[in-house]
Amino acid sequence: MQEGNDYEIEVRNRRYDGEYRWCITRAVPVREAGGRITAWYGTTTDIHERKRAEEEVRAANFELARANRLKDEFLASMSHELRTPLNAILGLCEAMQEQIYGRLNEKQLTTLSSIDESGRHLLELINDILDLSKIEAGKLTLEIVPVAVEPVCQGSLRLINHLAQKKRLKISSTIDSAATVINVDERRLKQILVNLLSNAVKFTPEGGAIGLEVVGEAEQGKMQFTIWDIGIGISSDDIARLFQPFVQLDAGLARQYPGTGLGLALVRRLVDLHNGGIAVESEPGKGSRFTVSLPWQASADSITTAEVVSPNRPAIHRALIVEESSTSFAQLERYLNELEVETILHPHAGGIIEKTVVVQPNVIILDLPHSDSLSWQALAQLKENTLTQNIPVLVISSAGDRGRGLSLGAAEYLAKPISRGRLARALRRIAEPEPAPGLVPKNHSGVESSLILLVEDNENSLHTLSDYLLAKGFRVVSARTGSEAIAHAKEERPQAILMDIQMPGMDGYEATRRIRADAELHAIPIIALTALAMPGDRQRCLDAGANDYMSKPISLKDLVAAIEKQLNTGEGIP
Repeated sequence: MQEGNDYEIEVRNRRYDGEYRWCITRAVPVREAGGRITAWYGTTTDIHERKRAEEEVRAANFELARANRLKDEFLASMSHELRTPLNAILGLCEAMQEQIYGRLNEKQLTTLSSIDESGRHLLELINDILDLSKIEAGKLTLEIVPVAVEPVCQGSLRLINHLAQKKRLKISSTIDSAATVINVDERRLKQILVNLLSNAVKFTPEGGAIGLEVVGEAEQGKMQFTIWDIGIGISSDDIARLFQPFVQLDAGLARQYPGTGLGLALVRRLVDLHNGGIAVESEPGKGSRFTVSLPWQASADSITTAEVVSPNRPAIHRALIVEESSTSFAQLERYLNELEVETILHPHAGGIIEKTVVVQPNVIILDLPHSDSLSWQALAQLKENTLTQNIPVLVISSAGDRGRGLSLGAAEYLAKPISRGRLARALRRIAEPEPAPGLVPKNHSGVESSLILLVEDNENSLHTLSDYLLAKGFRVVSARTGSEAIAHAKEERPQAILMDIQMPGMDGYEATRRIRADAELHAIPIIALTALAMPGDRQRCLDAGANDYMSKPISLKDLVAAIEKQLNTGEGIP
C-alpha cells in the first residue's frame, strides 16, 4: 500500500469461538488542509458467505470441466468401439457385393443389400450423436463456400429416392431460377435437407406425396428451403417440442415410426450455426411444411454454377441403364446415386433408340451378355443413328469382349464383376477423356501393381482390407503394430502406407512421425485410418505427418480412390 491511497484487503480471521471467517477491510485516509493524513477511517465486512459461494462455484466449474472431459473421452471411446466392428461389417459387405470372393446369386445379393442398409443406418445414428455432441461443445465448425443449389437439392432427393419408391410416394421439386448459388457448408446443407426429407418419407402413408421447394428472397436477404408432405401431421402442442434432443412425439411402447429423436435437434443446431431459422406449419392428418431460411445475398452469391461444381465428380448427371437383372440394376443404381447421377432403367435392348431420344442421357450403360445378339445390335444401332451416336456408351460384360465392344463404338468397357471405384473412374474418363494435367498415366505396371503397407491391429479389418486391395490388383504387406510398420517400411519400401491410429504399444501417430523422420522413407504417402471421429483427430493425424485421413467405417471404394490419388499426384508430405 502506498501512503495516501485508499486500500482494501481480504483477510481470514479467527473468531473467539475458534471459527475462521473471511472479512474485507476497507480504509480511507483522513487528511488535514495541507494534505497530511491525520487518521484512517475503515470498515470491516464479513464476506464469509460470499467466499464460500465463490468456492462452491469454482468447485462446480472444476467438476463441470471434468465432466466435459470425461464426456469427450467417452464419446471418443464409443466412436472407436462402435466404428471398429462396423468397419469390418460394412467392409466385408461391400467386398462381397462386388463379388471378390466369388459369384453370388440374386437372393444372396439381396440379403447383403439389407445388411449394408442396416449397417449404414446404424452409422448414421452414431454420426448424429457425435455431431450433436460436437455442436453442444462448440467444437463443430462450418466450411462456408459458394455452393450450387440445384445439385445439392437433387443429390439430397436422390438419397431418399429408394425409400420413397418403396412407399410409392410421388416426389416433386421446384427450384427458383434466381436461387443458383448460396454460401453455406455444402455437407451440412445436404445433411439438413436429407434429414427433413427422410422424415417426410417416414411420416407419409403409402401412395402419398412429398416435395422440396427453394425460393430466393433477395429483398429479405434469405433463401428458403421448404420440405413438405401430406403425411400424419403434428399437433400445435407438439410443435414446441419438435427440436429437443431425444424427444419423439410418438414415444409409446407400440411406437409405429422408428428413430432416435436426434434428427430435428441436429437440423435446428446446424441451421443456427448458419445464422438461419426454421419454421414449421402442420395440421394433424393433413401434413407438414418445414421451412429453412438461410442468409443469402443474390448479388454476392450469384456466380455461375460451373464455378462451384466439385472437380471430383464426373460431369454426368443422367444415365440410361440397359439391364435385364433387377439385382444388377440395383447395384448400378446404388453406385451411381453415390456419384449423384440420376438412373433410368430400360430392361431390354429393344426400343433403345426411342428410349434414348426421350431420356437424353449423358451416358448409356449397356449390359452385353455374350449370347445376346440383340444387345450387340443395339450398340451398333446407337452408334449409327445420328440422334444417338454422340452419346457415350459404357459396355459391361461378363465375357472377354472388350475388343468387340470398343470396335463397335463403346467409349469404355468394364468386365464383370464391377466395383464402385472402377465405375466411377470409367465415368470420369468418359466425362474427361483427356488426362488431367500432372497426373501420372496408369498402366499395367503402375498403380495396379503398387505395394501397399497395411498397418491394422484388428484382425477382421486387416483381412477385409487386405482381400479387397488384393482383388483390386495391389500387392499388400501387413503390420499389426507401430514398430512392425516402421520395420516393414524400411524393408519393403511400399508405394503407400495405410496407418491405423489406435494400436497397442506404439500408436499410429508415433509410427507416422518416425517414418517421416527417416530420410529414406520421408516421401512415402501415408493415409491415416482411425475409428476416432472427434474434433481435432484429423488435424492430429496431419500434424504427425499423414497425407490424408479417413474415418472408420471406411468405404472401400473411397479408400482405393484415396490411394490412387496419392500414387498419381505424388504430393509427398503435407
